[in-house]
Amino acid sequence: MNTILEKYYRVLIADDEKGIRNLLKDLLEGSFYVNTIDRGDTIINELKKNKYDILILDLQMPGKNGIEVLQAIRDLKIDIVIVVITASNDVQLAITSMKLGAYDYLVKPFDTDKLLVILKNIVEKLDLENEVNELREKVGESFRFKNIIGKSPKMQRIFATLERVIDTDSTILIIGESGTGKEIIAKAIHYNSNRRQYPFKSIDCSTIPQDLIGSELFGHEKGAFTGAIARKIGKFEVASKGTLFLDEISNLSFDMQAKLLRVLQEHQIWRVGGIKSVNINVRVISATNKNLALEVEKGNFRSDLYYRINVVPIEVPPLRE
Repeated sequence: MNTILEKYYRVLIADDEKGIRNLLKDLLEGSFYVNTIDRGDTIINELKKNKYDILILDLQMPGKNGIEVLQAIRDLKIDIVIVVITASNDVQLAITSMKLGAYDYLVKPFDTDKLLVILKNIVEKLDLENEVNELREKVGESFRFKNIIGKSPKMQRIFATLERVIDTDSTILIIGESGTGKEIIAKAIHYNSNRRQYPFKSIDCSTIPQDLIGSELFGHEKGAFTGAIARKIGKFEVASKGTLFLDEISNLSFDMQAKLLRVLQEHQIWRVGGIKSVNINVRVISATNKNLALEVEKGNFRSDLYYRINVVPIEVPPLRE
């Protein structure tokens, strides 16, 4: 088993049956760091004190049952992969646990080989997530402010402003001529922020036909229009917990501006053809090479959307400066 599983992952076994705890500990100790616990009301404190990657959780425990533990883990946003163990007559509880975020479940008496297969899959999942995070760190390093060329006083003032708002959720509007590196600055904001471990996605509003941009931003349901043969997830959902960069936002139609404003106000999207809203958590950075204040005066851009996206304005000087 040592050739399959990696010892650096930490497993917490939570079961009130001593025999189960000892069985699982003996089974896993050669491949994981293992700790055990026998009461449900002490699990959360243990997870707060020590970092664990995997929790093997019995649903029937004294002090606090497994469903209550799962709810607490979800509410506290504790990052851990959970495998639940349930009695044969509690399969409905196992289904409830899956809805609360459990990765998989086993029914007592369970096959240890099945548990090892589940743990192997979890290890592969964790390995992939760690690899992705490492790659993001490497990519993000090249976008640190110190690595962006810009020694002029204006650029230094921009970096100072960004340092102050980098970890807020404030919308940012980057204004500058074409070729001044607006997307590089947007990436620098993302990779220096507390959202850097999540996706950075961008869309150029000037290159996508207006009748398709709603699908690109918000996604669509199967059958929403001719050619929609399957559900599509839009950029807002793909960028979940991360950053969405809307380049050349001035090219959005008035109708799409209204939909975008609604999304920014309510933190929800509606897929094209969908009947249910989807909650989103995305920081929006916009960019334009136009004077949006002037576009508002001309009636080409909504004033309410302009004020919504322009909480932190960043004016990038032209290259000649």
